[in-house]
Amino acid sequence: MPTTRSSSKNNCPEITNCQRCQIYLYSQSSYLKAVMADQDTSDWFWMCENCYISSPVQEQTLCFFRIPQNGGLFEHESSLTSGINLIPSGIQAASQPVLKPSLKVHFHSIFCTVSNWLISLKAHSRIYCNLHSVGIFTFLFFFVILLLSIFLVYWFRPNPCENLASKNEAVASKIRNSFHSLEETFPQQNIDLWVNFASGFQNIAESNEISPAVFLILHSKNTKTSFCIINQVCKLAHLHLKVDSSPLVLDAVQLQNKYFEQGDFILDMEKNMLSRKISVIRNLHMMPGKLAEGLHGLTDAYNPLVKKVIYLMSIPVNQSYYSKNVFELAEDVLHHSWVDVHEEKLDPLLARLTTNVVWIEDEKKFPEYC
Repeated sequence: MPTTRSSSKNNCPEITNCQRCQIYLYSQSSYLKAVMADQDTSDWFWMCENCYISSPVQEQTLCFFRIPQNGGLFEHESSLTSGINLIPSGIQAASQPVLKPSLKVHFHSIFCTVSNWLISLKAHSRIYCNLHSVGIFTFLFFFVILLLSIFLVYWFRPNPCENLASKNEAVASKIRNSFHSLEETFPQQNIDLWVNFASGFQNIAESNEISPAVFLILHSKNTKTSFCIINQVCKLAHLHLKVDSSPLVLDAVQLQNKYFEQGDFILDMEKNMLSRKISVIRNLHMMPGKLAEGLHGLTDAYNPLVKKVIYLMSIPVNQSYYSKNVFELAEDVLHHSWVDVHEEKLDPLLARLTTNVVWIEDEKKFPEYC
């Protein structure tokens, strides 16, 4: 690397390097010479124009400036422009006006000082000089291209919300069509029955839904119609919800002798529902009250023990009771059945179990698969 040659007090060297950015400096006819009267040149070092005034000049027009090592750029009595004339080579100093330091030069002084704290001055100065050699317009051009590219990628990227909504709508359409087919097969049923089933299935099918779908089915003492419809609903659940295992079918009458502790019942239900996803509980009103309390956590809408599952619970009632509201009828039956459950626990449990209460009418004709 070229080194600084010794020079007299008022003569610039022919070859030297900028002692900030280490860029090579060489003698040109257009260089400026800093003349400092009665100053020892050993206290001065060389710096290129880029590092001094932070202006985008080409390397071919680099100029020589001498800056005092013992102090800042503009200290009193040692300032470059305090009592110094900056003159073109070959012109007498006495005939030239004194150049005053500009605000731009002050900012560059601060800039260089901060840069020296953060990273090595040599590395920073090289980057800085390279930036000016590329040119401000070239830099701005590529910067605008970068911003435009980011905008286009963001604007035309696939919208995950729209994709999810489209997917959910496709699943919902298939579910509605399937229940419309059952509506034609079982003409005696009220349309609300199929609407409730379809709505519950759609909620389970949505990827962001965690609440279980709970259906409380009231039917007459003749269980053939309810048995057939519940079986068909389970088949649709397997089809649309991609469930591989068969449903968990329980008769509440048999639970009285199977479970003596509520905890055992809850653990068995949780274990089975994790894999089966669908449960059919017949004669719900016959379930012992201490076991029925375990349904509270299983049917919780916000924090269920098992997420995205379906419970189909049925209660046979006298046909003459149908004149009552189905919700009131279901609550009356369960209130009388679970008198041993404290009211503070029973009321929130019934609120969960009666979210979707439906009535199944007796059919006169049945399809062959029934």
